[in-house]
Amino acid sequence: MTGDGIPEDITVPPPDVRAVIDKTAEYVLKNGDSFETRLKANADSTTKFPFMFSTDAHYPYYQWKLGRHQVETKTPASTTSTKKLPEPPPLEFLSELPTVSPYDLTIIKLTALFVAHNGDKYQQELSHHQISRGNKAQFEFMNTSHSLYPVFQVFLHQYKRTIEVLLQNSSFVPLLPDSYHRAKHSKLNQVQHDTQKKERLARQTRYASVDWQDFTIVGKIEFDDIDKVTELAMPLKREDLIYRSLEAKAKAIEMPPVAVPATAGPDPELEAVSTVPKGMKVKSAGESRLKRKDKEPTIKCPITGKAIAESAFDEHIRILLRDPNYEQQKKNYIDKNFRYGSNLTNDEVYQNIKRLSRKRGSAPVPGTTVKRVGPSDK
Repeated sequence: MTGDGIPEDITVPPPDVRAVIDKTAEYVLKNGDSFETRLKANADSTTKFPFMFSTDAHYPYYQWKLGRHQVETKTPASTTSTKKLPEPPPLEFLSELPTVSPYDLTIIKLTALFVAHNGDKYQQELSHHQISRGNKAQFEFMNTSHSLYPVFQVFLHQYKRTIEVLLQNSSFVPLLPDSYHRAKHSKLNQVQHDTQKKERLARQTRYASVDWQDFTIVGKIEFDDIDKVTELAMPLKREDLIYRSLEAKAKAIEMPPVAVPATAGPDPELEAVSTVPKGMKVKSAGESRLKRKDKEPTIKCPITGKAIAESAFDEHIRILLRDPNYEQQKKNYIDKNFRYGSNLTNDEVYQNIKRLSRKRGSAPVPGTTVKRVGPSDK
């Protein structure tokens, strides 16, 4: 046999397979043969428990492990059964009494002691004697139909048992083993009761310390018979969790790689121009509109001296004539261009300024053209 007590004719499986076999054998012995049958039925389509079949090389080791576990499980049971103390005989002198007055209880005890000491034949004689003396109501408990008759019988039995023990034994030494056994049994029961009470209190404390309102049921996991014997992966340490967290953060803040610009290819606009027929000039979008805007003629304002676009000149003059800041400029302009006083309104002044500006051909801004005024505008 090997150091572990394994017979030499049994092949020892590898450590990982051996751990699974030992665990499976333990569960099979704990749950019975029906558990092994279910495992075999579930293992037909998998290779998790091949050692449970006689065709496997580790089947002898599995059977030997089952037999050894049976011996190991039976041995502690026998030892615990020997340690368990037998129940002591019931207490003969411990009884529950109904509600009765102390005076009546004293009479019942003394009557039971007298009958136990003198014999049962004196019970009837005592009853007749007390009735003849007029104490019938006081000794009604001796009748079988009375409610206190069972109490009288209990005390009568206790006194008879005490007299019997005293007559058989001259000392109380023979009673000491029974007393010691009862005391030991009571102490063991008290220890077990205290242990169970502490476990119950600890369980209640753990239950009360859980914040049940802080939990949310996100799913339900069903465990089958195979999960009970399958070896789980080793739990992660705190250092491993910290390392994984730091690694995930590093990946999250990692800069993306700089994209290398592709080699400049041919300009699509040039390709589009090359496809235009020869002799045709193509302008870019918006070019004609911008040029038309730049070539719009301007007129020099005789009041401010600024070059104003022809399309906005009318509005510009109208605003100036209504502006109080230009009252002096307007007066100077009227004095200069009109020798006599005038009663013209602002609108008439506006029309005169506009006509004179176009008639005199105000100097245009460099780079612009002035629109010619037709005869109809004079």
